[in-house]
Amino acid sequence: MNQKIIRFKISNPEHYLRLFNGIYGLTLSERKVLAEFILVHLTITRMNLDINPFSTDMKKRVARRLGKDNFYSLNTYIKALADKKAIKRIKGGYEINSHLIPGGEDEVIFRIK
Repeated sequence: MNQKIIRFKISNPEHYLRLFNGIYGLTLSERKVLAEFILVHLTITRMNLDINPFSTDMKKRVARRLGKDNFYSLNTYIKALADKKAIKRIKGGYEINSHLIPGGEDEVIFRIK
């Protein structure tokens, strides 16, 4: 049986998000914002902290990293990400769709039959 193997190098969460963009239809800005929240999520998880990545303090950090003066502007992106099902509302905030969070891999391989 013939298989086509496609390899994608992953060096950051935004590269990972590009693989799924056909499903979610995120804009470039939405991908950049979500990638920053994924980095926050990964850091919080690694440090074993009980903080929602979309809390006010974390939104302030993301806004600074993206060069935004006002973290309130992220709420527009968060709503768009929720509408597109990339994140979902939970008690106390939001959570990122689990298959959009890289598991530490540096390459993703697709096998097409």
